[in-house]
Amino acid sequence: MGCIQTTRTKPEATARCSADISHLWVTVRQRQLIRTTWPRIVSCDADFEQIGVEVFLRIFSRHPELISLFPFGDVCPADQVAEMKPEKLAATLDQVRQHPTFRNHAAAFASAIGMAVESLDDWDGDLTATLLQLGRMHSETQGFTVQNLSVCSE
Repeated sequence: MGCIQTTRTKPEATARCSADISHLWVTVRQRQLIRTTWPRIVSCDADFEQIGVEVFLRIFSRHPELISLFPFGDVCPADQVAEMKPEKLAATLDQVRQHPTFRNHAAAFASAIGMAVESLDDWDGDLTATLLQLGRMHSETQGFTVQNLSVCSE
């Protein structure tokens, strides 16, 4: 068909064909799960900022070492994470929660998820380009690794 196939190992590639290539990224079952769970999350009168805040705070409570990768990471220097006691972590997460840059990032994150959910069937449109751009931006973050993304599935 003259397509450039997009795979998970070649994030710089883009799809350029009219065929549905979403099966390379998201299975039918995964799409069903996304379509049934996302509306439940956004229908709880939660705005995107609130959703993003809760997601990131859950990640940071399990992996506080990731806080330092973000622009608001100055509230928790990486060298202090190893010795952090539970009460210090709670105080740090409170500081993170109040940080305006964190709140903006959380809202942007949840908004991007919402856009991706709405565009699940539009892989030839803006979805692929947007996700690839987000991936490029995040890959330029010093200290960020692909393994950091695995915490999102916990």
